[in-house]
Amino acid sequence: MNARAQRLTWPIVGTVAVVVLSFVFAVWTGTDVASLIVLVSVLIVCWAVTRLSRRGMGLRWGAASHYGVALAYPCLMAALVGGAAWVTGNVVLNDAAPATVGKTLLLMFVSTMIGVLITEEGFFRGWLWGSLERSRLSPKFVLIWTAVAFTLWHVPAATVEPNFSLPPAIVPVYLANVLILGLIWGILRAVSGSVIVPTFCHSVWNALTYVFFGYGIKTKALGITAYNMFDLERGYVGLILNAIALVLFWCWWRRKITAGLPPTTS
Repeated sequence: MNARAQRLTWPIVGTVAVVVLSFVFAVWTGTDVASLIVLVSVLIVCWAVTRLSRRGMGLRWGAASHYGVALAYPCLMAALVGGAAWVTGNVVLNDAAPATVGKTLLLMFVSTMIGVLITEEGFFRGWLWGSLERSRLSPKFVLIWTAVAFTLWHVPAATVEPNFSLPPAIVPVYLANVLILGLIWGILRAVSGSVIVPTFCHSVWNALTYVFFGYGIKTKALGITAYNMFDLERGYVGLILNAIALVLFWCWWRRKITAGLPPTTS
């Protein structure tokens, strides 16, 4: 076995473990936390065995400008999709007070920031990303591998987890959006060299999506029942806008590479 194949052993093992075990335990337990438990457990084991450095994990802050992009993207997306729903008469505001919605939004952001750093972002764009970089794979391959693995890990949420599962017709749209998000957050990781930057973007995204739009078959503050059309993750409008955003992020990343973006590998 050559050196690259040896270095790829644990990334392959880790990817297969989180994808397969998450689905098995989600079906077995019928709970929506099974996938998270699997993810954090595999992360701990893989990080301990491979001894990837903090820099390799992306545990650095990144530049302030990267956080500006990470904030602007989900806010703009929420405004565009929500605005489209409003213009077409698909927004039915509930009776929740703005202060209550604001507190819920802040709580969702803070809890997600902590939670995804040690689960989704910590594994996919932290340990897995760093391990693939250490294997000397091309940046594009690292980006695609981590995004596809991220998408496959979300299959149980879309299909079998009781609090999140979707109607079958919506599942492909949701997973396509997840794939695009995995690519965009991966580009943020590549450009910034930090796993905290995509974690910040992920947290803002989840807060806006799950407080204003909803999840599974649930609606939230905006009262949009046509979520198959007007939703950031479950809708076609979100899918189209996310795809456009991905093209822009891709061009941004390529310009950074052309300009001589410093390597983030450790």
